[in-house]
Amino acid sequence: MHDTKLRRRLHRLQAPALLVRGDSDGLISADYLEGYARLLPHARTLTIPAAGHLPHLEQPQALTAAIHAFLKN
Repeated sequence: MHDTKLRRRLHRLQAPALLVRGDSDGLISADYLEGYARLLPHARTLTIPAAGHLPHLEQPQALTAAIHAFLKN
């Protein structure tokens, strides 16, 4: 988030990416996440319900299911 050159470099990433946030995340807004997703050629976003900034701790099963679904596609 503090790399000033990151936005200019993201278009180079050709691998699919899944960007995840919790729906009550106080640090990463949905708009911020979508903004970065637009910079990645093959990005998808996901908002995990009933989670904040740590969805891997707050909703591990939902996150794991989302990751498995993403990897299958």
